[in-house]
Amino acid sequence: IIALATLDFREGRFAKALETYKIARQVMDDQPMLTFYIALCHYQLNDYDKALELVDEIIHGTEGSLSSESFLVEALNLKAAILHTTKQHDDAKTTLSHFDENLDTVTIHNDVVLNIEEDPSIGMQKLEFLLSNQPFPPETLSNLLTLYTSHGQHNLAAETFETNKHLAQELLPPDVYDYFCAVVMSLASPEEAISMLEAQTAQCAPKLRSGKKEISDQAINAAASVRPDSSRPATMARPTTAAERKGHRALDVATKEYEGILDRY
Repeated sequence: IIALATLDFREGRFAKALETYKIARQVMDDQPMLTFYIALCHYQLNDYDKALELVDEIIHGTEGSLSSESFLVEALNLKAAILHTTKQHDDAKTTLSHFDENLDTVTIHNDVVLNIEEDPSIGMQKLEFLLSNQPFPPETLSNLLTLYTSHGQHNLAAETFETNKHLAQELLPPDVYDYFCAVVMSLASPEEAISMLEAQTAQCAPKLRSGKKEISDQAINAAASVRPDSSRPATMARPTTAAERKGHRALDVATKEYEGILDRY
């Protein structure tokens, strides 16, 4: 069961993976590993509140154990990622402060992401170190290339991309891979690079329109799920129904997906 869920997760079928992991947790012992994978699915589905609830469950249930079975390291890293994604940057840094020494590669990577504004050069050095010492988090290459380009180091970005092109094809999403191909091309032929980037932005336009429509549709559905209670005075608070919560979650997911497309644009 776990193997099937893992395959779905790797193929990006996060909702299906989530349901399979839940089944596994029902038929097996309630292991921290399964709780973590379920939290990771919720994170990928932009359900950050549920993901945070589950990682806190792992953290509070491990009694500080850093054994591989406890999944505490993984839970703390995922919590930091959730807090960073939801713009709670100080809390994210505090979460990673639990690690004083013997940092694993994921924690080193996440520490760079959280502290990149303070010293980009140190961040570059750490990511370069990770990239030269496999295994490393799959986001390492993308974040290093992004860091280079955002700080005007286009030659370094091009050199790193070309040197690790086999990894880039494997690890980078197609749109990110195409973007860095354009970055490399910009050094030899700026006009061709501009054409490549224009083609990419043109591909984003219909996705943005579709995303806006999805937000509008989900907003309508969320509003329709609210049923007035005529027996309750207007001044009294009314508990939300399951349908309302589902509608608001769907709207939140649609909004976050649109924001992701907009960021890529």
